[in-house]
Amino acid sequence: MPVTLDPDAAAVYKAFQEAGRPPYETVSPAEARELYLRGRVVTNPEPPPLRSVEPLAIPSPAGTIPARVYTPTRLRQKAGLAPCLIFFHGGGWVIGNLDSHDVVCRQLADAGELRVISVDYRLAPEHKFPAAVDDALAATKWIAENARQLGIDAARLMVGGDSAGGNLAAVVAIAARDSDGPAIAGQVLIYPAIDFAMTHASHREP
Repeated sequence: MPVTLDPDAAAVYKAFQEAGRPPYETVSPAEARELYLRGRVVTNPEPPPLRSVEPLAIPSPAGTIPARVYTPTRLRQKAGLAPCLIFFHGGGWVIGNLDSHDVVCRQLADAGELRVISVDYRLAPEHKFPAAVDDALAATKWIAENARQLGIDAARLMVGGDSAGGNLAAVVAIAARDSDGPAIAGQVLIYPAIDFAMTHASHREP
């Protein structure tokens, strides 16, 4: 059965084709990261205004994990504490960073009226598995332990991400459930990479 793209999606697809960008697998990881970031900047919508966007350095056994805290102009608070989404960016565990997903984090913070903390985990191939998982787990645990100081309601702590980031969010939630926490109130999984059998209709048909 032929796939018919939504007109907006078709326009974006056409623009990427006409840009003549080489496939990611034909260039080095550094080049792929630069291509990905430039593509994101061109296609991003205008971001909403926020109260603040601040850097955060999260300590871990493997070293400092860079992160970014997004606080919207309107914030759902209880006793001065707000819900928080810990966000892991996509990019196949090889590309993507805080800047490539800056706009989506701004949108999530604004629409959800919550704090978003974007985590810049280590990337392959320089840092092999399970480096990204270790960073995601360490960052989530540290944020939960320091929730009050960050203005976060620990009972409303969520994890999320797109693609590879969705995978990391799901892994963090499962690990938290099966070990000693922290408690995760919800997951925001955006086309997550969680089923590598690829036998579902959404994999087979399009």
